[in-house]
Amino acid sequence: MTFIMPFLKTLGYDVFNPSIVVPEYTADIGTKKGEKVDYAIFKDSKPFILIEAKNHTENLDNHNNQLVRYFNTNPSIKFAILTNGIEYRFFTDIEQQNLMDKIPFLVVNLEKLKPRDIKDLKRFICTDLNLDEILSIAMEKKYYRSIQEIFKSEIENPSDEFTSFFAKQMTEKRMTSAVLEEFKNYIKKSFKEIINDLAYEKITSIKNNLQNINDDENDEQIDEKRYCHNRRRITRFLYSKINSC
Repeated sequence: MTFIMPFLKTLGYDVFNPSIVVPEYTADIGTKKGEKVDYAIFKDSKPFILIEAKNHTENLDNHNNQLVRYFNTNPSIKFAILTNGIEYRFFTDIEQQNLMDKIPFLVVNLEKLKPRDIKDLKRFICTDLNLDEILSIAMEKKYYRSIQEIFKSEIENPSDEFTSFFAKQMTEKRMTSAVLEEFKNYIKKSFKEIINDLAYEKITSIKNNLQNINDDENDEQIDEKRYCHNRRRITRFLYSKINSC
């Protein structure tokens, strides 16, 4: 509660209005009675977003079972959030309507906020919430995220299939385990160099931009000094001419 309430307030939800934010929301599901989800956000008198909160030290993996049960039995619910107060995982039903996806379409870590995270969170601001827009973007973001995770995994620990794809383009050797292991090391080193080069290029670009800004500022200062100097010369010249008359 210490972490969640300020987060909801930041998004514009009145956390003290029981018709909007309902803590310890209860919904009986089949034979399961009295099960509660930590928060439900209501819209048009119906639960719209469910939030399951865990301790801030907990890993959120394998903690979405309760959210799945609520989401799948209540068609008015469009989003589910699993959080430990620091990391927020946003789920919806992209794959099949009214069935919560296994993979979140958005993951935000408040300790590692990126500009795009802030942009994504703004879409959930109470007064600006547009369901169709979010669902449209959610599909893209879910697949972007999945591709990034697969790619990151392959970079860190290349699979045989991934390794074979590259190796077959560079050698006619039979793809034995020894050959695959050899090329896995090449792949790891290659990607490491690519990442380092991209980081270096980015840093160099930032430095150059900062230098250009400083140069422009210096040029402006020099121009201003020249202007002041010339103005004094002109003033002295005019003064001498006036006095000589």
